[in-house]
Amino acid sequence: NIEGERSVLVFFREADEISKFRDSSYFAKFKEKAQVLNELTASKSADRGNIIKKATVHGMVTLATRMFGRGTDFKIFDDRMKKAGGMHVLQTFFSSDLSEEVQIQGRCARQGNKGSYSQVLLSTSVAKDFDVSVSTIESWSSAEVYTHLARLRQEKGSEEVRQLREQATGRLVEHDALATSLQSFQRGDSSPFDQLLQRLNKI
Repeated sequence: NIEGERSVLVFFREADEISKFRDSSYFAKFKEKAQVLNELTASKSADRGNIIKKATVHGMVTLATRMFGRGTDFKIFDDRMKKAGGMHVLQTFFSSDLSEEVQIQGRCARQGNKGSYSQVLLSTSVAKDFDVSVSTIESWSSAEVYTHLARLRQEKGSEEVRQLREQATGRLVEHDALATSLQSFQRGDSSPFDQLLQRLNKI
């Protein structure tokens, strides 16, 4: 817990959300005990290493952007933390990519250490990422939230794959048209190449 012996690592979608949360009345009593891990505070290697090391000290609260949810090694050196159950990782946004969610979960319980993970989602963040209204999100019961969002994530992923396939097909058609026009040009017929240039100039 945030006032106890464990450290808490909170992941946000972006730095602006950290700023708003850190300055909120809800977080006011914890503000002085918290540190921020984002692209600005970790711009220097020494600062980055110091923040990451402090993140696993008992009682520390670290507010981090999502980029540090992948590949950042939060090692626990504090024996009090190990006895208290390790670090708790909290995610405030729902990952569009399941692999990112798994990576963020993996920031706790590293290398055999104890740890735990949970999600406390910002409805405004979820609404932006999944094109759903805040009122719809808030109408779901706690038990339903993950199921609904997992379905939306799968649908979004399927749509992105469909769009990529359409783009790939379109580029293949353009490639074939260019190859054909160049062959005609080499044979002395420039009209297909001229037509292709005129069409591309209109796009």
